[in-house]
Amino acid sequence: MRKATICLLSVFTAAVCTACLSAPQASGPARQLPQTNLSAAAGADESEIIIQRGPDNQREFVSVFIDGILKAEVSPNSSEKLILPNGPHSISVSAIGRTTSTQKFQAQSSRLVFKATITMGTFSTLILTKESDVSLDPSKAVPVAAAPAADSLSQAIALTASTIAGGLPEKCRVGVINITASRTGDGEFAADELTTHLVNMKKFSIVDRRSLDVVLAEQNLHMSGIVDDDSVISLGKLAGAEIVLTGSIGGSGENRRLTVKALDVQTGEIQAMSSQKF
Repeated sequence: MRKATICLLSVFTAAVCTACLSAPQASGPARQLPQTNLSAAAGADESEIIIQRGPDNQREFVSVFIDGILKAEVSPNSSEKLILPNGPHSISVSAIGRTTSTQKFQAQSSRLVFKATITMGTFSTLILTKESDVSLDPSKAVPVAAAPAADSLSQAIALTASTIAGGLPEKCRVGVINITASRTGDGEFAADELTTHLVNMKKFSIVDRRSLDVVLAEQNLHMSGIVDDDSVISLGKLAGAEIVLTGSIGGSGENRRLTVKALDVQTGEIQAMSSQKF
């Protein structure tokens, strides 16, 4: 009888262990994303938000947050569509261990297209740009002009300066902090040229780049170490800027792109942004 009992216990124990190994282990609630539908259409008092992946050829999924809540994940070379109620909203995206600054937007029975791009270079960056905002009401629709193409870095900088300037309040104090680039000299050239264009517009008070060098020296820093938004904003505050500009030059061959964003040093919000191919 004792041997029979031991045998039964052994069989029971083995069965329990097998079940434990085969059953999924609990690791908290699974993340459930709402099903998106590219063919879905906005109804009354709704807007369509389309998030596109840029031509980055990276494998990482991009997580999309609307009003701070995860709403979708965009796979490489694809798009996702969200239907939102009209009104004020915010959007940010996350990938490669980075999260973009939050952009605020107003949904007004419109179709808004955002593009998320991962640039891989000396420093990997994640960029979110607003590509278009078109009314879904035919009677209110306004044609969206295609952005002029640039045939050189110099022209891309000029177009970028014009775009950024259009989104900033006049008389504000602006500091062009840094532009990263894989090619030696391109970043510094772009930052200096962008500063020159903004100065010549005579609409803003521009922080002299020599003043930025002084602040960097006082803080025992180097411009190449200023790679994230928090560092850019901190340097801007020390230099007395209200708006700071930071960006990158990525891509190769005929697919190079200059991307620049303007950040409010008090709120960290993006005030203007430009993505220019050249």
